Amino acid sequence: MIKKISMGLLFLLLVSAALCACGKKEEGIIEYLSLGQKYLLEEDYDQAIVALEKVIEIDEKCVEAYLGLADAYCGKKDYGQAARVLEEGYLVTGDARLTEKKTLLEENSRNAGDAGDADTQALPEETGQYLEQLRPLIAVCENFDSGAVEEALLSEDIHTLWEQAGELTTVSLENGKTLVLWSEGDEEFRDVCLFYGDENGEGFQLRIFMYQGEENGMEWYEGSWKDGLPNGEGTVTVRMEDGMSNRYHGNLLDGKWDGAVYEEPSAEIDFPGCTYQFTDGVLQILRRHTEPDGVEYCVVSIMDDGEERDLPADYVEQSARSTWGVTGFAGQGGALE
Repeated sequence: MIKKISMGLLFLLLVSAALCACGKKEEGIIEYLSLGQKYLLEEDYDQAIVALEKVIEIDEKCVEAYLGLADAYCGKKDYGQAARVLEEGYLVTGDARLTEKKTLLEENSRNAGDAGDADTQALPEETGQYLEQLRPLIAVCENFDSGAVEEALLSEDIHTLWEQAGELTTVSLENGKTLVLWSEGDEEFRDVCLFYGDENGEGFQLRIFMYQGEENGMEWYEGSWKDGLPNGEGTVTVRMEDGMSNRYHGNLLDGKWDGAVYEEPSAEIDFPGCTYQFTDGVLQILRRHTEPDGVEYCVVSIMDDGEERDLPADYVEQSARSTWGVTGFAGQGGALE
């Protein structure tokens, strides 16, 4: 069965915090959005409200925080307050997603039998109206084949589903897995996103990056999950706009690299592979040195052949101001450079 959850509890499952983060505010926003996500998944709605209100204190134009607050109030069955949050968010941000969500909330309340009292009405549970469109995608997800999943995710049936179902759709499968599908962005830049697996087991995330309707990049995470976050061993595969692919393997802590991360060899560019070190998503500098021309470099990894790999210090220090890991859970996803 399928649950359309534009008002549901998994709104933040794989949402990129970069949508509303900027500059020095970014780490705080990501931290509290992640906490809000965690509490929503645990159905601890009071704590979710506290965390998401902190996001709004940092950035009152963070649309994802208002959407999450509405979900938390819906979880408490306080649909009137959920509607007020969406209305207040729209006044501050002008983002149409908030009014669309408020309209859906009101429609669901009317369908439940009382158009005049949104505070006391439950939202509808599950609907199978999109099941046929999703069957081919579900079938390839069970095989964990990234190429087949990518092709299915870009099919016309799935594109039509976005237009019909809105931003987010989830499916609970008989094998105990969950499929979450959503699309975010606009006509110029859009992310097509998919989660398949168990939030406390194994699964994958596939994220396709679109520019003006054409695919220009892809990120695939496969590995361990806990509390709806990548935790434990995992592999991230990134295909860039030019078609080059990179694969990284290591340990993740709440979606951010932590410990040794291995970048696999690439025959395409005669790259032997190398190992980086991260602490809670932050790239560690192994040592610094200055070339005769006065340019400072930082050693950031050791190649498989024993050679040190260095990068210009300005670039490394800029990278170190963010966190790295899986897109949607760290400040930066994808390739390390």
